[in-house]
Amino acid sequence: MNASLPQKFRELEEFTAWALPTERERYDRRAGSTLEELNVFYSAMKPHMEEVIRYLEGFAWGTELSAEDQRLYHMGLSYMEAAVPIELKWKSAVAEDSFPVARLTLPQTR
Repeated sequence: MNASLPQKFRELEEFTAWALPTERERYDRRAGSTLEELNVFYSAMKPHMEEVIRYLEGFAWGTELSAEDQRLYHMGLSYMEAAVPIELKWKSAVAEDSFPVARLTLPQTR
């Protein structure tokens, strides 16, 4: 798999494993990660997120993105998923009093 990103975001390429296309994949990645793993990804992406958003806003709604741009978009979505436990200072990647992950059924939509 080509794991490149748009030129201006190439320094984030080590995190392309977080470029997950479905909500379920992103949730599973967060739920299966340690807080330390989430924090490494979150901390790498955070300084770039405003620029990522501005870059992606440059595409008209409905425009088909290149593989590189789509990868960046999916990484941005994963960042949002990782931000929840980090910013809310949870003790784990899943809230302690949440519905059991194994019982969740999320659609496989993109």
